[in-house]
Amino acid sequence: MGKIVKRKWGTYEVLKEDKGLGYKVKVLTIEPKRFLCDQLHRHRTETWKIIEGSGRLSILPDLNGSCWENRHVHGGEIIEIFTGYRHRLENDGKIPLVFVEVQEGAYLGEDDIVRFEEYPDNWDKAWDTDFDSSGIKYSYYKN
Repeated sequence: MGKIVKRKWGTYEVLKEDKGLGYKVKVLTIEPKRFLCDQLHRHRTETWKIIEGSGRLSILPDLNGSCWENRHVHGGEIIEIFTGYRHRLENDGKIPLVFVEVQEGAYLGEDDIVRFEEYPDNWDKAWDTDFDSSGIKYSYYKN
């Protein structure tokens, strides 16, 4: 197995990578009350298989629009994130959110991330929750 890399939101580990075939397999763990920020990738697609935990997924397939697709995801689900789609995943549960990510594309570098928000310096003071119009709990970070 690869080296475990720590981030503000949790950890990831690269299990396998083949640049010639254009794929990388990772295991990511998002800690409770943490999130992967609103981002997109220009050179790769991602397929996620949720292993444990649950969270709120937001995807914006049309960069010219404002129609976010929001839903709650659980263990066993498979999610496709296509090249150029903005996406955000947050752990709104009490246990770590663990998923396997398969990246495919011509370039799989960690710098193929365009971020649309920054991570807070103090997660606990910045954290708040609310409910959307359908009654689904979501989390957000106060400015």
